[in-house]
Amino acid sequence: MTDDQHERRSRRWSRRRLLTTVGAAGVGAVAGCLSREANGRAGPHQRGGGRPAMFVDRDELAAVAARVDAGEEPWASAYGAFLSDADESLDASPKSVTDDGGGHAFEPSDPDDDSRTDYVAAIEMGDRVRDLGLAYELTGDDAYAERAVEFLDHWFLASDTYMTPELTDSIEQFITLPKLWYGAELVGDHAAWEQVDGEYSELVDWVDTYLGELGTGTPDWVQNMFVWREVAHAAGAVFVGDDEQVAGCFDRLRETAFGQLRSDGLLEEELGRAEGLSYSLYALKAFVTAAELGRHYGESLYEYERHGQSALKLMFDAHAEFFFDPESFDEQYGEAGGFAAREREEGTSAYELAYSYWGDERYLEVVESGGSEITNEPTYVAQHQDAIDSSGRPVRDERLLGWTTLTHGNRFDLDT
Repeated sequence: MTDDQHERRSRRWSRRRLLTTVGAAGVGAVAGCLSREANGRAGPHQRGGGRPAMFVDRDELAAVAARVDAGEEPWASAYGAFLSDADESLDASPKSVTDDGGGHAFEPSDPDDDSRTDYVAAIEMGDRVRDLGLAYELTGDDAYAERAVEFLDHWFLASDTYMTPELTDSIEQFITLPKLWYGAELVGDHAAWEQVDGEYSELVDWVDTYLGELGTGTPDWVQNMFVWREVAHAAGAVFVGDDEQVAGCFDRLRETAFGQLRSDGLLEEELGRAEGLSYSLYALKAFVTAAELGRHYGESLYEYERHGQSALKLMFDAHAEFFFDPESFDEQYGEAGGFAAREREEGTSAYELAYSYWGDERYLEVVESGGSEITNEPTYVAQHQDAIDSSGRPVRDERLLGWTTLTHGNRFDLDT
């Protein structure tokens, strides 16, 4: 172990020990002293007494840190996997849309093209910035924040490598850029911004400009792409502090996104596609990610009703059976290729959020399931593959949230 690594571990222990010592009742107060509010920037949204940071709440993260210190599951194992990713990111190289020799625009790509350069770079940088931001929040280690700021400056602001804030491809950007904003939200007031060319306020302006590129129209058919667009739109609006835009996104989701939901909980427009189970779980992930964002900003989706009950719970109930008998989906709806490991990973991380909200033991069975995968399609980014190959907790969201078991597992057991 190098001297720098030893020092980082000592600082992590000091902060986590302090969080544990004060006990559950004092976790939120101590975390407040050590995080953003200590620097005078609490963010534009303060609802319900919480301290939201896009897809998480800082008080909940402080409670998670206390559970990790106590060695409690499911958080402790997830923390080990998460911290390994965050530490690996400290030594990674920054990437941007200019690395392939192209211009500053995010160029769309063909899903059949294994390289997909801008999209793959966005996946990797989004993962790294999100993980570094969360690691800083959980440990107080400045090295994580400093590296996150370097990556953000490289992607968005540096004169040679910045991405232009214009929409050139929808779904690829919708499922990657919010991760970068999520991590940025966690390091927005760090002094590291004084050491790079760009400024945090310029990043806020960048996102504000990008939001102007996003349409608000509704296509003739509504599939997961519409939901992911509104997730990106709402996340960006949260980042720039525009409550009106946040409300508009959730209004569109409530009014339009559930139109394909059948009374049996399945999604009509996803079923009609090739690989219908994969796309159904992809849509389910989009819906619950939007619901988790809304939970922190006063926009409820978890309890929004269709067919006389919670629309989201109806969806989760309907899809659970296919984790235990995926071949039955093939038999009923003509899925080709069976239940791939990536599809299982996509779904189980969504069920982690659902279990934390409703406490339904059936959902925990899904999260812990080994599935019955028939194929194992490789991911575009190598750092995802270990989580895809494994089964059971901890689970990792390949899209926006990362190690979901750590940040969102068993929320009903947290003292906040």
